Amino acid sequence: MKRALPFTLVGLLVVAALLVAVFTSGSSTKVATVSGTWVPSGATALYSSYQIVLPEGGHTAYGEITNAADIEKVRELINALPKAKYKDVFCPADVMIPYVYYFSTGTRAASFARVSVQLGGCPTARVTTGGTTTEIGDWNLAAVNTSIQKIVWPNGPPLS
Repeated sequence: MKRALPFTLVGLLVVAALLVAVFTSGSSTKVATVSGTWVPSGATALYSSYQIVLPEGGHTAYGEITNAADIEKVRELINALPKAKYKDVFCPADVMIPYVYYFSTGTRAASFARVSVQLGGCPTARVTTGGTTTEIGDWNLAAVNTSIQKIVWPNGPPLS
């Protein structure tokens, strides 16, 4: 019995080391996420809206930018996001009022791309172009949306 004890301990240590290697290898390996051209180029105007709830009632903040460089920055931020992959995660059904961005060559009604950013639950942005909707985003979406807001509303969304 005393002879088997060292072999048993060595065997258990080997099994423990293998288990640690298996379970930590997945967490240290980066999963490739693919970004895409969710929003095509060509916009000459970027419109935005956000519902603000104030004690005296609701208000919609609107934004409009026509600076080509700013529109391109927003487009690049959105296109850098990966396709949403939350199927292995429990996403609470938190509902938040979305930020909506419209890429257009004219008016908001004539937009060719609509991006609706929902930061509740598992953060996603729904991009609609040509009748097709794609969900994009990851846990970094709130930071990306903050960067977009600073471009759209450099002084913050209007409250009146």
